[in-house]
Amino acid sequence: MCQSNVYVVEGEREQLVMKDVGWLELQDGSLQLKDVDGNERAVPAHLLYADLVMHRLVLEREDELPALVRRAAGFHGHLGPYLVFGLRMGLLARRRLGVEGHFDLSVTALTGAETPVSCMVDGLQFSTGATLGKGNISIEPPGEDGPAAAFTAEGRTLRVRLSEAAQKLVRDMTDEESAVEAAHRAMEMGEEELFELEEGA
Repeated sequence: MCQSNVYVVEGEREQLVMKDVGWLELQDGSLQLKDVDGNERAVPAHLLYADLVMHRLVLEREDELPALVRRAAGFHGHLGPYLVFGLRMGLLARRRLGVEGHFDLSVTALTGAETPVSCMVDGLQFSTGATLGKGNISIEPPGEDGPAAAFTAEGRTLRVRLSEAAQKLVRDMTDEESAVEAAHRAMEMGEEELFELEEGA
């Protein structure tokens, strides 16, 4: 294949992702791109079409959350809403605090140690890279307002608590099948429906 410019569809437009790409490979649900200078980039997308005459490859982004949820459920052992809550809380915190995770973020899981609420801890670990082994995540009992997580990075804090709608979602669960349905609903709901935020300097 000749060198091509790679674009990704963003709404009605095509956004340039990388120029002079000479190599691409599907890897862990993402397309790994490499240009003629050896620069690499992974894009969570699939090939929409290739215009080889014009040396253009056009990608369409994958929905990143379901892929992450599948991997997190594999790590955790099953799918449930608290896992999804923790996963989404961690992604939200990394984005709001502008951190990569793993080493630049401390997390307090206000869940206690009893399942199913404590399943949120694995979602938090998976999405932030903060782990019990590294000591940058801790577990404390939930407050009166329900399960939450507190994040600290570079002197900034963010507290994310489950909304009443999220808590109702889990109160309505009756069995394992309804827990999986609740997890799927938790994937679909907007962050503003699921969480209440409190930020501090």
